[in-house]
Amino acid sequence: MKYGRRSGGKTSSGRPKSSKNIGESIFDMDDKVTKSLNTLNTSNLESSFLEKTCITKKIPFHSAQKSPLVLHYLNKRKADIENVRTHITKVSYVPTEELRKRDTIAKTVNDSRNRSKKESQEYNKNLTAINKDKQNLLNLKKKEMKKIDNECQKILSKAAETKSMSDKIVETWIGKVNKPISKTKDGK
Repeated sequence: MKYGRRSGGKTSSGRPKSSKNIGESIFDMDDKVTKSLNTLNTSNLESSFLEKTCITKKIPFHSAQKSPLVLHYLNKRKADIENVRTHITKVSYVPTEELRKRDTIAKTVNDSRNRSKKESQEYNKNLTAINKDKQNLLNLKKKEMKKIDNECQKILSKAAETKSMSDKIVETWIGKVNKPISKTKDGK
């Protein structure tokens, strides 16, 4: 035996017997609600079912016309709605001398472009001067290194002289190295 409540059209678990009944009952309820909403007169009721529920209605919106929300607000407030057409006329405006003297956007943009161009040219000029000085220093270094190499080649070209000179230099250094250190008066 199954325990549970039995109510019309439902099983012991509380679910409807068939899904067909569910769909039909939902559509029936929608029809009943819309019929009851259409027959209700809410003008004399302060608090009614309609005010507590949300009713949506599609309203066509045209960008050239007034907003439906604004019209609804005006209707609720019972404000006079004037259907006034607006006419736009273009008035030619001649600026005064004071306004003509002021900087315009185009002038400001042109000034900033000119300043930027001038700074760019100055930067490039300084960069070329620095590169030129750098190149001059490199050339000077090359010339000095070439002079030193030429002098070395002249000295090394005479092998016999170089040998005798280097031997003399070595002997003097060896003599200084092998020379005994003299003792001081203290004997230390």
